[in-house]
Amino acid sequence: MLYEKIRHVKSPIRKTIGSGGIDFFIPNDWEHTSYKLMPQKGIVIPSGIKPIVQTGTILTAFNKSGVSTKRLIIKTAEMIDSDFRGEMHIAVVNVGAEPITIARGDQLVQFAELPVLINPVQEITSDTYTYLQQPTDRDTSGLSSDVANKHNYQ
Repeated sequence: MLYEKIRHVKSPIRKTIGSGGIDFFIPNDWEHTSYKLMPQKGIVIPSGIKPIVQTGTILTAFNKSGVSTKRLIIKTAEMIDSDFRGEMHIAVVNVGAEPITIARGDQLVQFAELPVLINPVQEITSDTYTYLQQPTDRDTSGLSSDVANKHNYQ
């Protein structure tokens, strides 16, 4: 991933050579030295990073397992497109029952660079839809299907 720093922030890093996720940090010049994130509330934090996302890829946010399971902070906004030219932001919400303090330098999310297909978005007629679709065992069954009910999803 290529990027420009536009704030005083630690560089994004992969922790290991096999890490798919790139850790991002709250800038050291964030307007808050620390911030109390109340339960069920969210915040959008500037990352200090302007990425160059290659055509045919996206950057997408993922929860960091320790942050989401121990601190109960999860990401909300997820995707940075290849034609985006601004500063990335880190959007998170406290899904726990207690206030959580976040501070400059904290790692809250990770991003991964993923390939994406850019196909035309085009409406078709129902006859064309029927012609193009191959039948499956599932067909149009959704969450109310036997598969969902078998796993107690209701």
